[in-house]
Formats: sequence, structure tokens, C-alpha cells
Amino acid sequence: MILLNVLAIIRNPELLKDLNEKWDRLAPIAIAYELNPNLKSRVDQVSKLIHQFYFNGNPITPDGELNLTNLYTDAYFAVPLKKTAHILGAKSPVYVGLFTHDRTDWSPASIFGITENVEG
Repeated sequence: MILLNVLAIIRNPELLKDLNEKWDRLAPIAIAYELNPNLKSRVDQVSKLIHQFYFNGNPITPDGELNLTNLYTDAYFAVPLKKTAHILGAKSPVYVGLFTHDRTDWSPASIFGITENVEG
């Protein structure tokens, strides 16, 4: 789902332009830190730091697809995982593992019984 959000932004010049021009307003909503009580007074500063970290302060371009994906992935997976591990770790040891799997012999189309490459 995250990748779909990134692709929707990267492949739509109007959305990409809006994100670049309105970063300080859209970023806190898009990656859900605008309601964090610890950041409420520093949302603009946090937005600038995030932009600097992921995009080196440069405009977001279609070539920045990986950076935008990393931003969304960190915001929606890595940060909550770290917070959860920290909370649970207060009572007992927590071991976090990150698993990846590269299946070059599988595609989403195989779910529907399509086993050959289909050109459309």
C-alpha cells in the first residue's frame, strides 16, 4: 500500500509539485506526526529536518522514488516497531527481526493462476 502511495505521487506531476511546494503543510499529515503532542510546537522544524534527511533539501523528483519509499516505510513501519519494542522491552527482553524474501519465481499474478508473462 505504501508503494502505491509513493507511485501515485511520483507519477503524477501535479501531486509531486504540490508536495514540493506545500511540504511543510503536507508532510506532517502524510506521515502522521502533526498530532504528536511532543512535536506539536516543532512541526515546521521537524518537516525541514525530515526533508533534509531524505532528500538532502532538494526538490522531490521522480528519481527520488526510493527516498520517498524509505520515508513512508520508516514512518509507518520502522518507527512504530521501535516504539513497540521499547514499550514491551520495559517488562521483558524484546528481539526485533527484519525478514525479507526475494522470490524471483513468483508474481502477484500467480494468485490468479496466471503463470505465463502476459503482455497487455
